[in-house]
Amino acid sequence: MSPTVTFGTRFIDGSTQFTSPDNKTGKNTIYPLYSVLDGFPNPELSFFQNFARKFTWGVLLESYLNEKHSFNIGLEVGARGYKLNSERSVSSLISYRNLSVPMYFSRYKWLGSFWTLKFNYGGHLNYSYSIPKSNKVVDIKKSPELYPTLGGGIEMAYMGKEGKLSFEVAYYHGWRNIIDHVYIGVDNRYGERITATGSHLRLSLKYNFKRLGRNKKSKTVSITKPPIEIPPSNPYLSRTLKEPELLEVKSQEVQFCFLDDQTVDGDSVQVMWNDSLVQVAIGLDKTPYCISLKLQAGKNTLVVHAINEGKIRPNTYAIQIMDGSETQEVRMKSDLTTSAVLEVYWKP
Repeated sequence: MSPTVTFGTRFIDGSTQFTSPDNKTGKNTIYPLYSVLDGFPNPELSFFQNFARKFTWGVLLESYLNEKHSFNIGLEVGARGYKLNSERSVSSLISYRNLSVPMYFSRYKWLGSFWTLKFNYGGHLNYSYSIPKSNKVVDIKKSPELYPTLGGGIEMAYMGKEGKLSFEVAYYHGWRNIIDHVYIGVDNRYGERITATGSHLRLSLKYNFKRLGRNKKSKTVSITKPPIEIPPSNPYLSRTLKEPELLEVKSQEVQFCFLDDQTVDGDSVQVMWNDSLVQVAIGLDKTPYCISLKLQAGKNTLVVHAINEGKIRPNTYAIQIMDGSETQEVRMKSDLTTSAVLEVYWKP
């Protein structure tokens, strides 16, 4: 869902202000259109048509190429427009419909376990058309146009749970005229053509229902076992423990599922629970490896040691916490000198 600000609308001579030859309508000025703030619902249009004039609506498919890059493609429905203010005549809000296929690449930069910064760059293939209308102000012809826009944006995404929420600020630029509008509010005798490129600034709110290429459907391995006695020679006990991630759960028995949610590169980990060894070695891949553990009241500590760092340093992994019907996810990192810690709190 995206409110937009449409730029790039001008008179045929490239200016945004036109003065009538006989000065009867005075100065006539074109301004950018703020889709949400400008204008009231049109009673001649349906609820959904009016909603599409205020917001651009779309569906995106995102496919991960590797741990830092993805490709996005989708379909959007919305509108662009402009404001035409006349000093001595009627002022108008003019809009035209716009369908588009966004296609862009994203580069990820993780900010801790939950937030990521995404840099999006690519373009939109657009199809625009106006609803023919003629009044004392503007003569509008349908003028369907197929045109590209190029640009990009910065997106902040919340990645910690199954539903991922993100916000994006982006600008897309067009460079040729896509409308056939003529301003006739100059004593009804002189017409001045208006041009638009479809360039626009947008603020997008996205909810990601499912991401492709990260968690493939596969059988989950689940184990429940008593703690293993820690051998005195365990080399991981001397490692520095990182600042713990904090988590609250509602169930006394919880499943912890480990997987490599980025590029599978041969990472392996050892898992300790409340100072006891529960799994000597887990090879991380796209298949979640789950351990069912019982919690004591209050604080419980999960420590994950890196046995190796695979082909790509450090050892990165996701832990999905199955708490009854709810699922939480944290992303963690361990290396050969430091180990990640997850503190889990349960109140009876």
